[in-house]
Amino acid sequence: SSLKTVEVGGGALIELRTNYPFGTNAEFMVANPASFHLKLRVPAFLRAAAGPHEGIATLRVWVEGHERIVELVNGFLVYNIPAWPLPEPRTAVRLEWGAHPRVVRSHSASQGSSIFVGPMLMTPDLG
Repeated sequence: SSLKTVEVGGGALIELRTNYPFGTNAEFMVANPASFHLKLRVPAFLRAAAGPHEGIATLRVWVEGHERIVELVNGFLVYNIPAWPLPEPRTAVRLEWGAHPRVVRSHSASQGSSIFVGPMLMTPDLG
């Protein structure tokens, strides 16, 4: 799904496309007459360095189609987005991350366990 396209400083238009929480990727469609720095906050569940196959270790980033090193600056990713002279937007930044199910057991045996995918608690459809 797409979120609303917003205009930011310098006349840049940015649209976020994602199917989260049913998918684990996001694309930033950008049309910008001048270059600028895009600063993206990384959610806490991805900033956690829980292991080699969790959190920030699963995050991959492409800028202008080229895979980039994931380097956090105070909890943010910061990338230079070059000027784009064409009127139609392009995929300037693509993010992919892993979110594997994890079981959290209750302290009380009578309450059972909970299943989380990233920060989301999975629940059965009671309808």
